[in-house]
Amino acid sequence: MLEQREAIEVLLDTVRAFESTRDGWIYDGGEQCLHAMSSGIVAFQLHVRGIEGVRKLSQNRDRGERSAIAAQLAKSSSSTERAIAQLIEDELRTASDGAGRP
Repeated sequence: MLEQREAIEVLLDTVRAFESTRDGWIYDGGEQCLHAMSSGIVAFQLHVRGIEGVRKLSQNRDRGERSAIAAQLAKSSSSTERAIAQLIEDELRTASDGAGRP
């Protein structure tokens, strides 16, 4: 487990990495609020020995739901979300050709 100062750095790094790029949000609550928030956070380090990739594109949903998910993702300003929409649409096309899931 990490000490509180390290936990605060993890919290700020997480906000910078995820919140600021998506919503433009930057933490501005001051040091006292930051210490209060971090006291409820347990930060820890993991040493990763390997990674296995798995692709899941809502295959457990019916065709209509997958199509709606793809349509919503396709409207995104995120190129990653648009790329995922394209993958789902490709799978739907493959399924309708009889080569994939119905």
